[in-house]
Amino acid sequence: MPPKRPTRSRPMLQSSPAERAAARSRLDVLRGGTKKLQGIKKEIKALESVLDAYKYPVLTLPPEIISEIFLRYVPPYPERPPLFGRNSAFVLGQICRDWRTVALSTSALWAAISVYLRRNRLSNVKWELAKMCLERSKTRPLSLSLVEQGIFDEDEDDQESNEAVNDLVALFFAHSRRWEYVTFEPPFPYFDLSLLVNQGPRALPLLKSFTVLSTFPQYDMSFDKDLASDFREEATALRELHVRFYAPARIPAVFPLEQLTLLTLGSITLAEFSGILRECTRLVHCSATLRLYRSWQPSNPPPGSVTLPQLTTLILGNHNPLNVLDIQHATGPLIFPALTQLGIDESVLGPSPVTTLKQLVERSQCPLRQLCINNGVDPDTGSDLYEPEPGEESEALHATQLRERYRAALPSVLEIMVDEYLDNEDLFYDPNDFEDRASEAEDEWEVSSLSDGAGDVDEF
Repeated sequence: MPPKRPTRSRPMLQSSPAERAAARSRLDVLRGGTKKLQGIKKEIKALESVLDAYKYPVLTLPPEIISEIFLRYVPPYPERPPLFGRNSAFVLGQICRDWRTVALSTSALWAAISVYLRRNRLSNVKWELAKMCLERSKTRPLSLSLVEQGIFDEDEDDQESNEAVNDLVALFFAHSRRWEYVTFEPPFPYFDLSLLVNQGPRALPLLKSFTVLSTFPQYDMSFDKDLASDFREEATALRELHVRFYAPARIPAVFPLEQLTLLTLGSITLAEFSGILRECTRLVHCSATLRLYRSWQPSNPPPGSVTLPQLTTLILGNHNPLNVLDIQHATGPLIFPALTQLGIDESVLGPSPVTTLKQLVERSQCPLRQLCINNGVDPDTGSDLYEPEPGEESEALHATQLRERYRAALPSVLEIMVDEYLDNEDLFYDPNDFEDRASEAEDEWEVSSLSDGAGDVDEF
């Protein structure tokens, strides 16, 4: 056997009795602390079990209730929420997995879509998000809005901007069979309604409200007569039409005016308005801004009377209040037996506005209860826009005098106002238009940091 290695003896640690006693005492303390720690650990586990077993009330709600809550987070249909950011449906999918599942399965959340195009890098992202909304809305009717804000320069051919608009128009048009409320505010003169007809038969079975507000005042479209006829036949449910600077001379040929109950016309000539008014036999609410071509002359003999038996609200503005229009020389005598609210630029009534309006009310035998006179005409000349001297007292005096002139002629009218708004004037405007545009513009600063293109939107 090999010899054993010599072992070294460990040195003895020298300690005093007091030190050893202190060590024993400290050891006892530490051993007691270990037992306490084990008890604390057990208590922690018990408390965690209690908390884990508890569910917050909101998490115990059935998916149907959560879905209803989500629908109250976004504006009521057909109003449209922002495409992303605050108040967007996409926010609801970023809280937790369960809420995302509910949001994705609630098709009504995605049926109202607004897209505002600006000069930034988000056009592709917006296309992707709009496409997601269209897919998630499944087969529901749609409320859509496509608005341009400064993406184009009239003097430049912006190929990238053209493509962005083309892609979104094509995306929306592909779902025209589900259109119910639609707004287009295009700067693009190639926006052509005939594209809808190309979607095949029954392309617009649900369309109730159509808005097209062009930003090109001089622009007028030439329509293929057959395609225009097809559009009229397809839009059998159309009841509301809002148009500005978009083929005003073609409106009777393109749109089924005889079906309309609400009509807004921005900047239209007297002659065009007269022709349109005669076809709108079911009209209930109408607002128009009239303009006068210098070459226009009243027809001789004057046209026959225009009777709209269901019209209750009428708002007539003058594109240039310095021009006296005398509307009845263009339209013939107007008869509105159901008229209750009238807002009108005084210059539209011609050189004798009070007399003209009194004759209209007496001829119509209407129950007019609210009258708003805007942009008063100088009572001395009857032709120039009357502008009182600056100052609150002068303006108040002018308003009082103007109001009293009509009060004396129309004592049965309950409310006569000057340069104000009718109670239901918001019928002719998008109630959240400007607010949504401003809100979404702020949110774009946050979203633009997420992506340079359309490939990073999966988290939505």
